[in-house]
Amino acid sequence: MSVAGEALGAADALGAKTPRNAVLILAARTTSRVIALVMVLVMANHLGASGYGRFGTLVAYSALIGVVADLGLSTLFTREAARRPKRMGDYLSTLIVGRIPLVLAAIGLLSLALWQAGLSSLILPGALLLALSGYSTMVRNSFYATGRLGLEVVAILVEIGVLSSLIFLGARIGAGVNWFVWSYVASYIASITYTVVVLHSFGIARLRPRFDRDLFKDWILAALPLAAGFLLICAGAVGFAFRDLREATFRKEPASEPLKAAASG
Repeated sequence: MSVAGEALGAADALGAKTPRNAVLILAARTTSRVIALVMVLVMANHLGASGYGRFGTLVAYSALIGVVADLGLSTLFTREAARRPKRMGDYLSTLIVGRIPLVLAAIGLLSLALWQAGLSSLILPGALLLALSGYSTMVRNSFYATGRLGLEVVAILVEIGVLSSLIFLGARIGAGVNWFVWSYVASYIASITYTVVVLHSFGIARLRPRFDRDLFKDWILAALPLAAGFLLICAGAVGFAFRDLREATFRKEPASEPLKAAASG
């Protein structure tokens, strides 16, 4: 079959499954969002303003700097895998290896940001959170590319199930911020493990140690326009975050004795 014929067949198959898949995904995501809201309330109540502020800072930095670790490659993968599903294993294998330098660069930026914010204790779990969240999204995009969204529904439930169990356990035993960050890391590990096992078991894609340099080069070049916009947004957002952090820190500093005397006089 030609490439055009293969892509057309894949598109027809996806179109036939769209209504049912939309209902499944909507139900799963609605359920996960409700559970996530409950988890946020539990963490905020347990950690207090200071602890939850530290957690929120890490999550915000990870989400912003995570753009560097992906550069739009996950979006390109979904599009190309939908067009040529038989090459999905090759695409995934190449991207898993090719993204390693990008992930390391992003981890370096995240570590610097956390150190500047006085959150050095969160660097290790934060680095794993950034790396694994990106890889989880990428491998699970295989389900979207092939229209196997019933499998994605299970992935959502696996991830939220592991996460909610650890969050509620952490609140029960009086755990600190690090526990909750590691809980997210564990949920992404569970999600990735499930997805890789399913991809192999159902014959959707087979991962193997390979790297197609020409393919990765072409995809990086194709992703640059999108990545440039993301990086500009990321840089601006991080700059504002650092400014707000410095201002908040300054406001919390105690007044000097002369200022106190002047104020009392």
